[in-house]
Amino acid sequence: MKSTMLTLLFAISTLANIYAQKASLTFFSQEGERFYVILNGIRQNDKPSANVKVTDLGLPNYKSKIIFENPALGSIDKALFVQDADGKFADLVYNIRKDKKGTYIMRISGFSEVATAAPASQQTNVIAYHAEETPAPAQPAVVAPVTVKQTTTTTTTTTKPTNSTTYQENVNMNLGGLGFGVNVNSTVTEDADGNIQMNVNTGGLNTNTSVKQTTTTTTTTTTTKTTNPAVGQPTPAPSVSSQVKQAGCVNAISSTDFAAGKKSITGQSFSDSQLKTAKTFTKNNCLSVAQIKEIVDIFSFEASKLDYAKYAYDFCVDKKNYYQLTESFSFSSSADELNEFLETK
Repeated sequence: MKSTMLTLLFAISTLANIYAQKASLTFFSQEGERFYVILNGIRQNDKPSANVKVTDLGLPNYKSKIIFENPALGSIDKALFVQDADGKFADLVYNIRKDKKGTYIMRISGFSEVATAAPASQQTNVIAYHAEETPAPAQPAVVAPVTVKQTTTTTTTTTKPTNSTTYQENVNMNLGGLGFGVNVNSTVTEDADGNIQMNVNTGGLNTNTSVKQTTTTTTTTTTTKTTNPAVGQPTPAPSVSSQVKQAGCVNAISSTDFAAGKKSITGQSFSDSQLKTAKTFTKNNCLSVAQIKEIVDIFSFEASKLDYAKYAYDFCVDKKNYYQLTESFSFSSSADELNEFLETK
């Protein structure tokens, strides 16, 4: 009885470990084309890559879509099963390549059970499955230049008499029996300009001497300096959409490229995915009003039509005809809102 119980517990533990495992999907392009992986309508990788592995997949199957970085390459849709009939999850590897007709296809090229799969760290771009798209990375803060101001200091040293003094001296001398006296008077004064005046009187002989005061000036000169802490750091390159806005759209993309982008948008299964794909396609291209109208007509919901129509304005080559988009709306309120938006431009 005890042996049977232990065997049963071991079997339950083994089954629990098996079902606790989750699957993974690895995608790689044979020629190095970069792409986004969409699972159940959610983009998994923030940046396009030629090799993407998505882990922690707990559902039996997923609806996948591969969207290439280059809209002209189109997209690939495929339902993927990651759990077999026994409930075991697997690690699957899919190769993205062209077929004989030049159309991109996705074919399985590797299969292994989770327990024997290669560690995730060996993959080039490993992402844990998430049901919500991750936000775009934050832009680095702009550091303002710092201006350092210094004060000029001037030091002046002046040497001058501290007092005006009168000196008087009587001198008596005896020379060869002849006695005589000399009276010496000297006066030192300072006038309003700081000049020194000396007067010496020696019994009828006056001597005047002018002495200029001595001034020493020390001047320290400094400069004002502007420094920028961000100097030497790489400046992030402007996004493609920013470059388009700065340069302005002049020529619309070719009909072939537009058809490929439109096909990618219509291939989305959900309205939100269609809108996101349309914006991604539009921000990298310049479109005409006629092309924008074709994309607007793809959407089923009025809100999506209006949202995209406002977004695409900056990438339009013939903005003067933008009012024509009002024909695509079912409600007059949507057309009025677009016209109000155009009045602000």
